[in-house]
Amino acid sequence: MTIQTQAGSCDIAPTILDYLGRGVPAGLSGRSLRTFIEGGEDLERPMFAERDRSAWDAGGPPNFQRLIRTREWKYSYNSRADSQLFDLANDPGETSNLIHDPAARNVKLRLHGKLIGWMNQTGDPRSGEMGDA
Repeated sequence: MTIQTQAGSCDIAPTILDYLGRGVPAGLSGRSLRTFIEGGEDLERPMFAERDRSAWDAGGPPNFQRLIRTREWKYSYNSRADSQLFDLANDPGETSNLIHDPAARNVKLRLHGKLIGWMNQTGDPRSGEMGDA
């Protein structure tokens, strides 16, 4: 069986807790994949990821990345460098970064907003440092 729903490593703990009959603690990122493992699908579910290297760069400006991936797009915000935007439907190999392409501006803004929404929902301390898309 192949599941098309996107998932991230943050979904592992909620899935295990669900199968154990335990509740998922508030503030824990991710959600149980049980529904999908047992045959359900949510093709519109985005996947989120985060990386924070600020602790290794003590004294410098924040160094973090946040990412949202849908079935069609991948947007990665980078606090220190150019962010990235890829059209996965037409460029699955991620060879053409569209972050500065005016034709992709609305997609970039929409994904940036969803990313900030997820960060606020999960209590991400970097949500106030995201800057503009």
